[in-house]
Amino acid sequence: MRIEKLSGGQRKRVNIGIELLADPDVLVLDEPTSGLDPATEEDLVNVLSRLARQGRTVALTTHSMEYLAAVHWIVLMAEGKVVFSGSLRELLAHFGVPHAAEVFKALRQHGADYWASRYRDSPFAARA
Repeated sequence: MRIEKLSGGQRKRVNIGIELLADPDVLVLDEPTSGLDPATEEDLVNVLSRLARQGRTVALTTHSMEYLAAVHWIVLMAEGKVVFSGSLRELLAHFGVPHAAEVFKALRQHGADYWASRYRDSPFAARA
């Protein structure tokens, strides 16, 4: 089957597979799980986590908050500003929320400028 006949999710999997065949030390992926079904999304996150544990650098953008526990370091941006950088545990503490999905509500409530300023004044920013 020719690639132009594949669905968006299938094309995404083919593109990621091609990148992995090159055995790169660094992977930079833009929304790699978008358009994937939940089982395939989980499989991909597991593969990327395994690569990171093996010493590769994996950087990705995502709007999905479901698999943040598998991520070593989170950089959260809103309106072009860094509003947080650190671990998932620190993210939850910084925004004062019990679940990562609640971060977006906090961002809406106070705005990106507030959170960017709060981040700059926090101990998290001092080590970044």
